[in-house]
Amino acid sequence: MGVGFVVGFCIRAWRYRFFRWFDGVVDGVYVSMAL
Repeated sequence: MGVGFVVGFCIRAWRYRFFRWFDGVVDGVYVSMAL
C-alpha cells in the first residue's frame, strides 16, 4: 500500500507539472499570435 501511494503521488505531481507547463506553452503561442 505504501509503495502504491508513493507512485500515485509522484504520477499526480508529474501530471500537475506537465499541465502547468502545457498551459504556459499555450499561453505563449496565444500571445505570439495576438501580437
